[in-house]
Amino acid sequence: MAKDPRRRAAKQKRRAARKDKAAKRGAGRPVPSGYHADHALDPEAWVAMPPEERLSRVEHYHRRLPATHQPPDLRRHAALHVLVEDQLAAADPPEVWLALARLVDDGMTRHEALHAVGFVATQVMRRAAENQSPPDFEGYARTLGELNRAAYDALVQRSLA
Repeated sequence: MAKDPRRRAAKQKRRAARKDKAAKRGAGRPVPSGYHADHALDPEAWVAMPPEERLSRVEHYHRRLPATHQPPDLRRHAALHVLVEDQLAAADPPEVWLALARLVDDGMTRHEALHAVGFVATQVMRRAAENQSPPDFEGYARTLGELNRAAYDALVQRSLA
């Protein structure tokens, strides 16, 4: 049985319209690919990328998520992802890898675990800004060394109180 050419043309037209809409969302910027928050990165390839490209890839990844998963400030959110991914790529501090593995073992997705590590990093930066002092890198490493899902949940609850 032959396919109806009118149905095929309508389907092609709908597909072209979706591609047009997606291209307009990109607003003339190149569409980077190759980042997925739930997939481990090649550390050497990540570090070899210019920082702006890393940021662009993370932003692009998040733009493809459903609207309910969109962060309020995409640029800041992507920068936090880049910060954590950079630490993972450099294994500095070394506790970052262990924390990520523990969080994933506790049932978090890699993406959620990145957020947990990023949350700890933002707490350290916030305290440094409030105290007008350098960040406590030793405290950061210590917290990462103890970070699991229960500890993360407790940190979040304390921050909301």
